[in-house]
Amino acid sequence: MESQFTLAGVTTETTKFYHVVSALQPEELVVASDIILKPPAYVPFTSLKKRLCANMLIHEYANMQIRLRDLISGM
Repeated sequence: MESQFTLAGVTTETTKFYHVVSALQPEELVVASDIILKPPAYVPFTSLKKRLCANMLIHEYANMQIRLRDLISGM
């Protein structure tokens, strides 16, 4: 997404923030609802990006644990 912003000449945090919000799926809106409803004044895009990335890492870790458990129990 960062490269798309660069190519489009989008440089402000606020504009990036609203572009991302408009593209979020419902489950992603729930994860970041507090930031979306009351965006930080100075770094709204960075705050949203950090929250979404952290949530994605949590889900990836949980999925990896499930796959590992299934692999071990299938032995």
